[in-house]
Amino acid sequence: MSYQFRISRHDEGRRLDAVLRCMWPGVPLGAMMKYFRKGAVRLDGKRCEPNDRILEGQHVWVPWEEPGAVGRAETPGGALRKLPLDVVYSDRFVMVVNKPAGLLSQPDVKGEDSVVTRALGHAVDPEFPPQLVHRLDRNTSGVMALAMDGPTTRALTECFKARRADKRYWAIVIGELPERGRIDVPLLKDADKKLVRVDPKGERAVTEYKRLTSSGAFSLAEVHLLTGRTHQIRVHMNHVGHPLLGDVKYGDFGSKGQLKSLGVKRPMLHARSLTLSGLPAFLSHLEGRTFRAPAPDDLRRVMEKLGFIDAGVRP
Repeated sequence: MSYQFRISRHDEGRRLDAVLRCMWPGVPLGAMMKYFRKGAVRLDGKRCEPNDRILEGQHVWVPWEEPGAVGRAETPGGALRKLPLDVVYSDRFVMVVNKPAGLLSQPDVKGEDSVVTRALGHAVDPEFPPQLVHRLDRNTSGVMALAMDGPTTRALTECFKARRADKRYWAIVIGELPERGRIDVPLLKDADKKLVRVDPKGERAVTEYKRLTSSGAFSLAEVHLLTGRTHQIRVHMNHVGHPLLGDVKYGDFGSKGQLKSLGVKRPMLHARSLTLSGLPAFLSHLEGRTFRAPAPDDLRRVMEKLGFIDAGVRP
C-alpha cells in the first residue's frame, strides 16, 4: 500500500509536510511524523524531512493509499459552482469579485453555498480550486480577491499579512460623524458568544475613517482598515458612538420601524475598494492597481433615501 505523485507548480516552495497534510487530512499528524522518522516518506527517492521545501517536478513517495482513500475532503458538487459571481476582474492569476451580502466567503460545512464554492466554476487549472486570500463577513458586501494558482496564493497571502493590501469600506453610521478620525483600541474575540469587544487584553486594531457626507442623523463614511480583526469596523464605530446603521448586534438598537422604512436588513457595510502593492514580479501587472465594487442595490436605495447621492456621492 503506497502512493507516488509529482509536485505541481502550485506547491513549489511549500513545506513537504504542509502539502501532505492538505492532501491527506485523515492521516494523523503523529503517524505522518513517524513515517518521516522511519524514512518511509521519500523525496526523489531519498530520505527527507517534514520541513523540506519542495520544487516543481520532484517525486514524492508515501506509504499510504492515494488521496481520497484516507479522509481527503471531496470537492463540492457541480450545481453550486454554476451559481453566478459578479466578477470585477479576472486573469490566470487572480479573480476579483463583488460579493453579495448574505453569501458566505467560504462554506461552514461541505457543499454549502459560498464565494469559494461558486468560484470553482471559474478555475483556471482543474487541479487547483481558487483560494481565498482574505474574507468578508457574511452580511458584508463588496470586493474580494481570490488566487487562481499556488504561487499567487502565497504571494497574496503575504501581501495581506504584511498589510500591503489597502482595504477601503463604505459604512452608513448613526449620527453626525466627525470629518476624520482614527480609532486605535484593542479588540478581543469571544468565540463562545461569537462577539468581539474592546478590551486591553485583545489584539491591536486600528481603523481610520473620513466622512463623505451626512444628513445629520446619519453619515456615510469611507473606512480604512489598517489591521484586519474580526468585526473591526462594527465594534470600533460603535465604540466611538457611531454604530453602523442596521447593526443590531453591536449598537444600532433603535426603532425596527425606522429600519423597515429605510429598507435596512443588515449592517450597512460595503467593501468599496482594494489596492494591492509590494507584489512579486510575476504579479507586477497588478501592482498598485485598485479594484472597486459598485454599491449593491440595498445600500444604494438607503443612500438615495438619506440624500447622500443628491449630495454628490456616486455609488
